[in-house]
Amino acid sequence: MKSHIILLSFIILSSSLFAGGPLSTYMGRAVIWNKNTIAYHLDCGPLGVFDSVSARNIAKQSFQVWQDVPTATIAFSENTLSVNVDQSNYSTYLDNYSDGINPIIFDSDGSIIQDLFGTKFGILGFAVVVDYDGDGYYDEGESVINGYVSSSFTKTEWVATFVHEYGHFIGLDHTQINGHYEADPSKTIYIPTMYPSATANDEPLASLNPDDVAAVSALYPTAGYSTTVGSINGSIVYADGSPARGVNVIAIKTSDTMMYKISTVSDYFWHNTGLFTILGLEPGTYYVRIEPINKEFIGGSSVGPFASDTDDISFQNPVAPEYYNGANESHNSFTDMPEDRIDVFVSANSTTSNINLKTNGNQFTSILQYNTNLFYVFDLPSEYGDTRYAVRFTPTISTKIKAIGFYIYEKPATNLTKDTLIISMHENVLGSLGGVPSNIALATKKTTYETLKINQYNNVDFSNLNISVTKNLDFHIVFSTKAKSGNTLSFVTDDGSTAPTNRSSSFFNNTWLNFVDANNYEVGYNLAVRVYLDTAGVIINEVETYPDLPISFSLYQNYPNPFNPATTITYEIPNNRYISLKIFDVLGREIKVLKDGVENAGRHKILFDGSNLTSGVYFCILNTGDIRITKRMLLLK
Repeated sequence: MKSHIILLSFIILSSSLFAGGPLSTYMGRAVIWNKNTIAYHLDCGPLGVFDSVSARNIAKQSFQVWQDVPTATIAFSENTLSVNVDQSNYSTYLDNYSDGINPIIFDSDGSIIQDLFGTKFGILGFAVVVDYDGDGYYDEGESVINGYVSSSFTKTEWVATFVHEYGHFIGLDHTQINGHYEADPSKTIYIPTMYPSATANDEPLASLNPDDVAAVSALYPTAGYSTTVGSINGSIVYADGSPARGVNVIAIKTSDTMMYKISTVSDYFWHNTGLFTILGLEPGTYYVRIEPINKEFIGGSSVGPFASDTDDISFQNPVAPEYYNGANESHNSFTDMPEDRIDVFVSANSTTSNINLKTNGNQFTSILQYNTNLFYVFDLPSEYGDTRYAVRFTPTISTKIKAIGFYIYEKPATNLTKDTLIISMHENVLGSLGGVPSNIALATKKTTYETLKINQYNNVDFSNLNISVTKNLDFHIVFSTKAKSGNTLSFVTDDGSTAPTNRSSSFFNNTWLNFVDANNYEVGYNLAVRVYLDTAGVIINEVETYPDLPISFSLYQNYPNPFNPATTITYEIPNNRYISLKIFDVLGREIKVLKDGVENAGRHKILFDGSNLTSGVYFCILNTGDIRITKRMLLLK
């Protein structure tokens, strides 16, 4: 599978859907199969490049993945249809919800998918489960797998597709956990199997993640399972007090923040309350995070009960991403910074209640003044007598400053925590390597050492100072302290691997000097600092804005892929930078230049039209000079 090929799910039942759990609810409970063992019938035909025996073995292996979950009781029995189901006879087996067959159909050439959806591109398969008599239990299910593009994927990737569809077959919905990793082949291991679309590397999705396991175990729990896990519940409200419905809610285990994440969607019982409950949590401490549902996940690929189309409830007033912050929860993102969080404790056989979030109402984006990997620290004041550090910024919009964020590695011992850190904004003047701060501060904020947080961003609210910045007009943020060497703060910097125009500087011997590596000309360091800019009412030219700009260069898999004739290419740039984005054929010949010049920081999308090209494999290459990212694209006409 390749990114944004869609994995569809459907349910014939007037009820709700929610992520990281069941497809539907009925009178306050999840709809499940009311059978100890589900009997299914496999198609006896081939699946694209797979002969009938191989196709059936993949299907059996995929059902077994769910049956092997030790905390779930779901089980299956295998049967085989007597015919090869194809375009000529599929109507006999599909949508016949009273024959007890539960057919698993191999659409070898994609003709069934073509009949049903008007295209055989971009859809790997679908599954349907049916509550035929309306009693809140599934009576029958069916699944169709599209073999038209079977040669484009490995066997393990096909297992991932089958496991996903059979997750729907047993009553599981989609989840969008870790979707930001879908374009990174090394990190798709952290994406659950029930993610709605394909990724850059789907082989890891052939195995279940904690969210998948918790979901199936909640539907079909073994005896005693509930006594070994806990849950978290609470509510989400907007600034006007109204409930936030259709919000993705994630519990993130603090000891394993990459893999162990369990999700749900608020208000899945349609009570108009904004309530949520996250089930199946191992005992331990968690962060709770809310985020909007991805607008690409609608219809048959929806996440949650309110994402049937882009006008549905999940998208009418989408929340800004943020963490639960305990008593500091508020609707102001500068007194309740989105990244601020507290531990939520979960015990076995109990529920941690009243984890109530107030959605942030502020609109902002940020300029990150560092590159890729955080690597080094600079003490303030330093052992050499540096008393101030400055970071130069170049805004891409004309607006007001809302806050300043800076990352502290360590702070003085508790008996030395009374010194004041001064954060000030200055105009830029010509000086060392392009600019230095003016001597006059335009705005100043102070904080004490004892209030600072370690190993995370400290955000200082500047919004009440009404400070404006102008697009492409540089300014500086300066950090200073009157403390003495030894009573120091350690500011984190990047790894100095690239050389953008805005370098951090230090004030030494009454002179501003850039942080430059003497062993590597023009390679210096940037303090991990960001400036939050107000985006309310500001249009940023075709660049999507987020609470945080990208932290690294990314080239996403084109969507759709395979494509005919057009496809969308998405890429992310963490800072203003020269890039080239080009299309090549398999012989290395340049086919199309999509971008060649300076690109603004943010997420960008370009439509590539292959109408004048022949079917085949093409390569999209993003080149920044020192970083090169390649994606394989398949044009099928």
